Amino acid sequence: MVGAMPANANDGDHRSHALAELVNADLLGADLADVGFSEQNFTQPSDGPSVGTVDANLLDRLIALNLGGISLPILGDGLTLGAVNSYAEASSPTEALAAAGVITSEGAIDISGDEDPYGYAEVDVTDALGQLGIGLEGVIDGLGVDLGALASRAEAANGDINTEYTVAGARLALDAPILDQVSGLLEEAVGRADSTINGLLGDEGLIQGALDDLTFDEVGGIDLGIPGVSVLSADLGTPELQAQVGMDELVQRVLSEPLESDVTTIDLENGQIYIDLAQLHGGNPDGLNGLDANTQLIRQAEIDQITSEVTDLLASELIDRIETAIEDSVNATEVTLTLDPEISALQIGPLPPVVSGDPTVTIDTTLGSLLGVGEEITEDDLDIAGNLTVIGIPIPVFDLLGELAEPILGQVVPEVVSAVTSNLNLSSVVGDSLNGVLNTVTDPLDPVLEEVLAEIINVTVNAQWSPGNLGDTSLSVSPLRIDILQSINAVELPLATSTVYAEDAADYEPTVLAEPNPAEVGNDVAINGSDFVPNSTVTVTITDVEDNVVYENDSVDVLDDGSFENVWTIGDDVIPGDYTVDATDNDNQEITATDSLTIEEAAVYDPSVLVEPNAAQADDAVDITGGDFAPESELTIDIYDANDVQVGAVEGVSTDAEGNFTTPWTIPTDTDPGELTITVTDGEDNSANQTLDVYAPTVTPEPSSQTAGEPVELTGAGFVPNSTLTVEIAGADGVIATLDDVAVNDAGTFAEDWTIPAGTEPSELTVTASDNANELIFASANVTVEEPADDDADAADTDADADADGIDADSDAVDADATDATDTDAADTDSADADATDADAADADADAADTDATDADGVDADVDAADTDAADTDVTDADAVDADADADGIDADSDAVDADATDATDTDAVDTDSADADVTDADAAAADATDADATDVTDADAVDGDAVDTDATDADATDGDGTDTDTDAVDADATDGDTDSGYEAEVNVKPSDIEAGGTVTIEGNDFAPGSTVDVVITDADGAHIATIEDVQVDDAGEFSVDWDVPADTAAGTYTVTATDTQDEDLSGSDEFTVSEVSDTDAGATDGDDANEYDPSINVDPDTATPGEEVTIEGDDFGPEETVTIEITDEDGNVIDTITVVTDDNGDFSVTWTVPQDVAPGTLTITAADESGNTATAELTISAAGAGDSDSGDALASTGAKATMIATAIALLLIVIGAGLLIARRNNTVNDAS
Repeated sequence: MVGAMPANANDGDHRSHALAELVNADLLGADLADVGFSEQNFTQPSDGPSVGTVDANLLDRLIALNLGGISLPILGDGLTLGAVNSYAEASSPTEALAAAGVITSEGAIDISGDEDPYGYAEVDVTDALGQLGIGLEGVIDGLGVDLGALASRAEAANGDINTEYTVAGARLALDAPILDQVSGLLEEAVGRADSTINGLLGDEGLIQGALDDLTFDEVGGIDLGIPGVSVLSADLGTPELQAQVGMDELVQRVLSEPLESDVTTIDLENGQIYIDLAQLHGGNPDGLNGLDANTQLIRQAEIDQITSEVTDLLASELIDRIETAIEDSVNATEVTLTLDPEISALQIGPLPPVVSGDPTVTIDTTLGSLLGVGEEITEDDLDIAGNLTVIGIPIPVFDLLGELAEPILGQVVPEVVSAVTSNLNLSSVVGDSLNGVLNTVTDPLDPVLEEVLAEIINVTVNAQWSPGNLGDTSLSVSPLRIDILQSINAVELPLATSTVYAEDAADYEPTVLAEPNPAEVGNDVAINGSDFVPNSTVTVTITDVEDNVVYENDSVDVLDDGSFENVWTIGDDVIPGDYTVDATDNDNQEITATDSLTIEEAAVYDPSVLVEPNAAQADDAVDITGGDFAPESELTIDIYDANDVQVGAVEGVSTDAEGNFTTPWTIPTDTDPGELTITVTDGEDNSANQTLDVYAPTVTPEPSSQTAGEPVELTGAGFVPNSTLTVEIAGADGVIATLDDVAVNDAGTFAEDWTIPAGTEPSELTVTASDNANELIFASANVTVEEPADDDADAADTDADADADGIDADSDAVDADATDATDTDAADTDSADADATDADAADADADAADTDATDADGVDADVDAADTDAADTDVTDADAVDADADADGIDADSDAVDADATDATDTDAVDTDSADADVTDADAAAADATDADATDVTDADAVDGDAVDTDATDADATDGDGTDTDTDAVDADATDGDTDSGYEAEVNVKPSDIEAGGTVTIEGNDFAPGSTVDVVITDADGAHIATIEDVQVDDAGEFSVDWDVPADTAAGTYTVTATDTQDEDLSGSDEFTVSEVSDTDAGATDGDDANEYDPSINVDPDTATPGEEVTIEGDDFGPEETVTIEITDEDGNVIDTITVVTDDNGDFSVTWTVPQDVAPGTLTITAADESGNTATAELTISAAGAGDSDSGDALASTGAKATMIATAIALLLIVIGAGLLIARRNNTVNDAS
């Protein structure tokens, strides 16, 4: 323990007293009055302060000092002969000053000349280790404390005692012989890794084995310009790898560098462990200075930190360095890859070429490049040696290398890299070799460190105690106190101790405080004082580190409570750094206070704001996030629309310590669509803004009510322009259809056609359109699926030839095999029979209703009949005259037989009396007349008198005696091109002309959505070629399937028919042609295969007027190539040029609008792809409106004549029919009798 108080300690008479001791005198065991010891009190007169210097006697004693196993050798720096080491002054009753250590003659601390932070003294406590009986077991055999320059200073003034101390540096130094094992352990581990890696790389290693299994494509087409030899080819052979990893002296190189952490340094070369005591407390910028009084440096927390860092440095940091060194060594290892290519040649000429030589290609690289961590292997890394001759001609091997470089870099190198990386897992090899290698060092070292540090030594910085060494009112301060064998309270060794006390001149303890601290240039600093003399004035002074005054106010008023306030605005010219703030009473210089102030550069902020998502709808919540605002600052967040009208604000939001923030905001319900601006401003007026787009999308189905199987147009507005949507249609049981990637145009609108699937039950469906990139942008609407209408409710078939009593006027007529075609929306008095033979075509049935009927005979006797969209196909009609039958259904012609009547197609025609083509009338109009080769025209909007056909179908009807018994009957079993399903199935085969062995694409549309179809291919004779079963139809009623035309398929025309598997009446067909294989194609070599395409283009329609759109379609061009389409007029002038990219089948489709200024004539359309494939087509341009009036006049004229003829014939037939009716009724009456 510290010795007893000195004899001249405070006895109540000294008023002020100062004592300075380098080492406590009692510990030295001698009276060192003027050696390392100074003392003075006010009651003892003196000529000045007491100053002690170093002499030879003191040095001898200090160097030889040994305190129970503790040696204190004082080294030279700062404590040389003549150097001041103690200072004591008591100049007044209220003042006393003491200083010890490295100080000036005025008692100030001065360690500026000491450059070695640990060169002042060493306290060696090795001999004390044995006193506790700690078993070190060769782990630690030495312990000491290395010290830098030390000094303390204590000053009493007006009752206040101020202390100051300095410690240049202090560290624990441990000798750890166990560290000598580290080198050997690491050498063994590195040797294992070295053997493993070189084994993998050796001739018999896994890597060379993998390389031996590699094969490469033969390199052909090498043309070196040798006469008589077309090309050379090369077999690259098998790569051979040569590499040797060297790790000599690797461990020693690593161990030569000390291991360092925040606190701990391990010198592996010398077996030393150093603990930097200054860094042990969070890396204080002033080192061990400026710490609180009585700061213990080695507590349990610090012991845990020391032991943890020692273990981490050895088991982690050192192992990481070894791993890195091994990996660097391996990656830098030079590698040579050798290829011995075999060269052969193709010969053109009478003699076979002779190739000789032994060229060898080498690749010089590193293992790092082969492991994917080095530089990429390039052509510069390739070299070739040896020689090569072809037919006796020496070939420069470097020319050959140029031809081989690409396949070597493209084929060989990637395969070699793969083989190396697959078989050499460097991190795994190194990790396995080093895993736990130093456990035999770290395991025993950790507990020994723990026990030594906890039991033997502790260090206290800024040690202070009161009462001090001069009595009750004194205070002692030592910069460093070392406690040895603290567990048994053996020795306390304070160094450079200063002790003072003085009378209190006034009971004041003034303070001054600068806030904020640190402060920024340009800001205000409040300098506030307290406990000064009330109603006095003080001077406030601010000085820099060189004592230059940067601010002074000598008339600051102190208030009644002893406080004052003063504000200083830091000027822009003030240099950032550390400053001192002093406040001193103007009447009593002893009443003063000081504060330190740090001034920093003014912070510059670059705030930013982000809104996520940046597009939403009213009532949606978005996140507003900002960064780089003033830290911990309250924010103002305002939201305005495009008209600068505020739509919202967010309150109560502040930034965090880094100047960041995040807050949610919900868009008000009544917010109009458009762009909002969100502006954020902090308390220092830093501001940033961001925009938020508000959308109010809508979706509208048109019509909103529809039956199953019918189309609905889905339109939307108010969506994000140029976005894509997913449109889902859902019912009570879930989603029934999805339209993907629906495109929104520049205006934010879209339109999509969708057909309600056939069979959908009447219900309410919900249509939802959602933005693919932003789930907040969506809109919904409902569409109602209605009950289907009863299509047959009012349908009546006039071809039933039924009247009131069901009697057919023609007793001998035979109707056989009548197949009725389809009249769309037609009103027809006489429904037509397709392929029908009618013994008498003069039907007496009037006013019958038949829709969608095909009329075999376009001459109808009733001029008032309405026929709309009637389509007549392949019809044979016995008689082309319908006689406007009367109510009892009597056929006016009893003996007529008409055969082979072919009727044309009536489309939306007005037809009062259409003619028959190639008609033979056995008994036309009861006159036995023969009508031969009559020509039937196509009439638009045909009106057949008084009859309305409603989907009537006559099929295979045989009328044995001409008596039809069913009035308004609907005949079944007919083939109808438009079935009751409402779909108009179509099939299209692309290309339409192909060679055997090619592939055609079969596409269908307007089939039943979600159904399946069977696709049948037949030849021109109807013979079955192939069937593709159960082809799936998508939700749009479309399908597409490819069919490979067999290579042995004969040239000719083939028919493709697709039929609904559930509705055989729903079908469509198309034809394609298989062409003869051309001689050129049959004998083409590989070089001729570049353009195996047969392109064609089609223009639809092939006649157009200026301003009209046409579709240009192309088939069998180069897949995914750009096609240039050029349109020229008859003089070769280019009208327009279009570019389009083909799909992966080589097809394309593009629309083109005929320019308004194009003159009538023929345009040539030429399409050419990048491979040189071309095709042409022609488009006829007619003058706008040309031909319309002439066609109308012609039809009108024809119709008028036909009407007159039909009227006359009708009147004649009525008279004949009436007579026959009367006769038949008479016969009937007689038969009944």
